[in-house]
Amino acid sequence: MKNEKFRNKSFYGSICCALNGLTAAFKEERNFKIYAAIAAVFLGLNVLTGSGKYDYAVFILSAAAVFGAELLNTATERVCDSLTQEENSDIHFIKDVSAGAVLMFGIGFFICQGITLISNLLD
Repeated sequence: MKNEKFRNKSFYGSICCALNGLTAAFKEERNFKIYAAIAAVFLGLNVLTGSGKYDYAVFILSAAAVFGAELLNTATERVCDSLTQEENSDIHFIKDVSAGAVLMFGIGFFICQGITLISNLLD
């Protein structure tokens, strides 16, 4: 039987929990703030270089992927840290792989934005 104590009772309740998670991540996670600042810079550059609707779609999707990966990485790290404070090679591996996923999405975001900005400047 599922633990009903932590289940959301409604879709609205789920949205509220998700927004609470986003707010907490922005307040508590340094990297989340850094990614938000980088995304804001790229958004400004997209506006300045005259990006089109498909450029913005790529921006939104790739930025959302980075933010989503960072949120999952944060959750993974919190779960691992709550399990033990001792050195554990499996937890070390899990946290490194989770951080690696964020890095991969971040690289993809930078490449997408580089392609967009360079093509806008060359047009």
